[in-house]
Amino acid sequence: MVIVFSFLSCEKENTNIQTIPYTHVYTKVSTITHSILGHGGAGTAYIDKDSFGRKIGYRGHGIFVTKIDNDTFYAFDATCTNHNTDYDHTLTFNNELGLKCPDCEIIYNPISGEATNSKNNTPPLQPYRCYNTGNGSIIIQNIRN
Repeated sequence: MVIVFSFLSCEKENTNIQTIPYTHVYTKVSTITHSILGHGGAGTAYIDKDSFGRKIGYRGHGIFVTKIDNDTFYAFDATCTNHNTDYDHTLTFNNELGLKCPDCEIIYNPISGEATNSKNNTPPLQPYRCYNTGNGSIIIQNIRN
């Protein structure tokens, strides 16, 4: 039996993006619990807690994971980068628009993490590395450990 692991980075090649203060992230997400990530099609899921019930992401805001296909996932912190990080600005998911900050109304692309309607050079969302383990779960972790 051969097990193939796909390591698909959520960052651009040779960059070390740090748009919010560093927060350690390493969690395994069940594709059964978050069925949008396990079924055959594409979709975006909001993950707010790890398997032990602890909040994840910067200030516990959570992480958005977007599935393109069974081997391609993108993960970003749910913290809006258009604000001072001392305050809570958690994004929401809008199926037609993408990831949206309810406070400043900046909209982010769930695949690139880039702000799509910003006029003030809003930094991209904080990316995380994510990959399918092949056994019903996805690992999400910091790009730098």
